[in-house]
Amino acid sequence: IGLDLSKGYFVLQRASNAKHWNRPGCVKGKGRPIFDNMTIALVIGNGPTEQWAPILRACGATVVTFSDLQKSPNNFDIDCCLFNAITLPPHSISLPVHVSQAIKRVAEGVPFLDLAWAHQSIIQRKRLNYDDPRYSVSNQISGKSDTVFAIRHKNDNARYEVGDLVQFSRGPKSTSHGRIAVILRSGRSCKLEIQLLDSDGGFDLVDCQSSAKIVVDEKSLQGNLVFLCSQDFHRLGYVPSDPTRSNIFNRVELPG
Repeated sequence: IGLDLSKGYFVLQRASNAKHWNRPGCVKGKGRPIFDNMTIALVIGNGPTEQWAPILRACGATVVTFSDLQKSPNNFDIDCCLFNAITLPPHSISLPVHVSQAIKRVAEGVPFLDLAWAHQSIIQRKRLNYDDPRYSVSNQISGKSDTVFAIRHKNDNARYEVGDLVQFSRGPKSTSHGRIAVILRSGRSCKLEIQLLDSDGGFDLVDCQSSAKIVVDEKSLQGNLVFLCSQDFHRLGYVPSDPTRSNIFNRVELPG
């Protein structure tokens, strides 16, 4: 399960994929996984590397870690290099040491991408393009852009991205739901432009492209939502009885 940014809601694994143990890119036990024959450099720190390396390998990739680059930088023909965008400028004053050392060891022209590229490729079950500005971090690394697509929440260290579905406060007693449309930087802090999802007081949230947008401070964020299409939502057997205590909602789509 994961939030498919191309659709705007969470997609569940289909029974046919579960039955055949299909990795992303494969259908009915046939085909090649999405990162087949790729060599991906993973430059995201030791802890996250231990989590992400086996995921990428399961999707067909050969994974090169920062430690590998330090030992033998000339032994790899790298297809792309993955970073965690929220650790790069303008979120930080300067590049982390492991990032600056790694980029010196990677051949010129290799795409520098955020982890979100791999994440969305897996969810959408296809290899996404390298040149989408949504996933490129080249300008962040070079310090040429303040545009960001993800932030780390100051209170709980959670990562929020453009496209995420969130719950947020609108005053001491009011809570709303919406989709992050734009992240607006202001010095060292951020504000978020959020497109509202109208609630009927129950589990239905109305998703309409023409819905109003408001700007809130990042401190207003209270967590992510799981937003399912009606077919998947009504198949679930574990939704709380009280919608005010739930972060799982049914998507009601209206034309924009």
